[in-house]
Amino acid sequence: KKEEENAEEEYKNDTNNNGDGSEFMNSSIGLKYFACDEWELLKGTTSLNLDHYGLIDEDAGLLSALLKKNTELLILSLRNNRIRAAGERALATVIRHENRTLVSLDLSGNKRVAAGVALIGAALSKTATLSTLSGIPILAIKTGTLKEIDLSYHEVSAEGWAVLVAAVERSRKTIKSVNLTHFKIIGKSSTSSTSSASKLDLALGLNSILSHK
Repeated sequence: KKEEENAEEEYKNDTNNNGDGSEFMNSSIGLKYFACDEWELLKGTTSLNLDHYGLIDEDAGLLSALLKKNTELLILSLRNNRIRAAGERALATVIRHENRTLVSLDLSGNKRVAAGVALIGAALSKTATLSTLSGIPILAIKTGTLKEIDLSYHEVSAEGWAVLVAAVERSRKTIKSVNLTHFKIIGKSSTSSTSSASKLDLALGLNSILSHK
């Protein structure tokens, strides 16, 4: 409860905007009233963009509840919000166990959370329907048909990175290009983008075309 209150207070004092000079489109509190009657207004919606809404974990929980029942939403973008690890885990749970419709989820730009083992593991599970997760080509990784992977400007937890590397190994015969420009592994202080590139290259056992700075 205290964490949510701090996040809301931080939002009120924040001067960041969505890139065009305007403030965030909505506050996290307002998402509760985004639609009524169990999100009736979203019926027939296949793509929902909630980028720059200042959303927090509570909102991710509301969206997770929506995804349990919704059978029409295909694309959900939550970029550049304030969702943390708890919100990420809530979404991971529904993706793994409940939702069988969503094909694209984007959580990039949430400053306080990196793609963790729960979310990556859920996306890679047999029951999940995601094709892409924050730009990561999940379907190609699962089917072993990955040709290129762009993780530039991504942040992944150390545990999530281990899961991702193991999964990408399935594509060792097809992958040709890996981009790790400004890529960060969170929770492993000694890891740099260069050493990350070397680790992935070694795991794949090929001469990847690496781009890193």
